Amino acid sequence: MPRRFALLVVFTLLALGAAEAALPALAGGWELTPILGYRYGGSARETESGTEANIQGSVVYGLILNLKAREDGQFEFLYTHQGTELDLKDGYVPFYEEPVQIDPGLAIDTLQFGGLLFLSPNPRSRPYIVMTLGASLISPEDPDLDGGTYFSGSFGGGWKLYPSKNVGVRLELRGYGTFASDSSEIACSGGGGGGVCFVGASGWAIWQIEASVGLILRF
Repeated sequence: MPRRFALLVVFTLLALGAAEAALPALAGGWELTPILGYRYGGSARETESGTEANIQGSVVYGLILNLKAREDGQFEFLYTHQGTELDLKDGYVPFYEEPVQIDPGLAIDTLQFGGLLFLSPNPRSRPYIVMTLGASLISPEDPDLDGGTYFSGSFGGGWKLYPSKNVGVRLELRGYGTFASDSSEIACSGGGGGGVCFVGASGWAIWQIEASVGLILRF
């Protein structure tokens, strides 16, 4: 997994480098927002048995950094973590002569960069739309299974409320697409797990939807 994790680290360093280069022009235009939400959706299919498993809905948390781009827009850097499971009864993959048991736990870590556009000039109540692109690392908890890093994107909308100059609330609904097709290996065994291999099972992407709330800290 170190190689895949390194890809996310490189992406983060590039994003931070871009932010540092922009700092002189963006002084006073920072927002840091810890978020907490719930993400639902997505499925996978085991290649040999054809067993389909939904990705269970679960709590997601993360951190969003926004930098002022213009009066009605911001750059956005996003990190989220979802700890979830494949919906397998008692952890068993059926249809084998001896059903294979695995730990169905998954971690999905996402790093993305994009832009946010405000739909109202009201300084205290600002609806917006947002779009980001980046990468998602899918990591099985079972040590016998390997995961992968995939291109991903998101699109959403929400509301930023500013009761004071330096503190606000972010309410958001966002859809995620992780581009792991029905031939992309998202959780596969190198042998110790009995040759089990799960792939994306929703066409050309794993689709999820998320509702979240965040505390905005402005600088």
